[in-house]
Amino acid sequence: LDLSSNEFTGSVPTWFGEMASLEMLDLSGNKFSGEIPGSIGGLMSLRELRLSGNGFTGALPESIGGCKSLMHVDVSWNSLTGALPSWVLSSGVQWVSVSQNTLSGEVKVPANASSVLQGVDLSNNAFSGVIPSDISKLQNLQSLNMSWNSMSGSIPASILEMKSLDVLDLTANRLNGCIPSTVGESLKELRLGKNFLTGNIPAQIGNCSTLASL
Repeated sequence: LDLSSNEFTGSVPTWFGEMASLEMLDLSGNKFSGEIPGSIGGLMSLRELRLSGNGFTGALPESIGGCKSLMHVDVSWNSLTGALPSWVLSSGVQWVSVSQNTLSGEVKVPANASSVLQGVDLSNNAFSGVIPSDISKLQNLQSLNMSWNSMSGSIPASILEMKSLDVLDLTANRLNGCIPSTVGESLKELRLGKNFLTGNIPAQIGNCSTLASL
């Protein structure tokens, strides 16, 4: 169901959650408001959920984690608040963006961390606390964007050791300390600007033959 790039307003009807065979729901680029209905979590066949560019408020429903077929989620450019739901880093979703909202709190990696997540964009929110070292449990993660938040502390060495990681963007946080010397050789983009990092630039970065942007 594609209703994107129109002028729809008001709340999303709860009966959307009754469309049992729905595989794709695209409501992006409208003027919807109110909360994202938790009933969407009942869509067992849903593979793509695109809600970006609206005026959704409130929390990102935990119930979405019940969509067992879901692979792609984009809820960027809304006014969502609250914490990051556990399903973002533990479900079968392969790509998720919550960028350009007002989500806050610490980013926590569940014990049952996803083994299929390939890309996560948490940029331009109000996340705080340290970057969890156990993000490295996301074994197939290729792209991690946590830029423009309020993350503090040092950069965990375990993240830079991830063999699958191609893109790491930690721009514009409150990170301090040195860049870990354990820089993965598979990195293509490493963005650490606008922080409070100190010390020397690790010579190991010179071994990153695939690095195209620093």
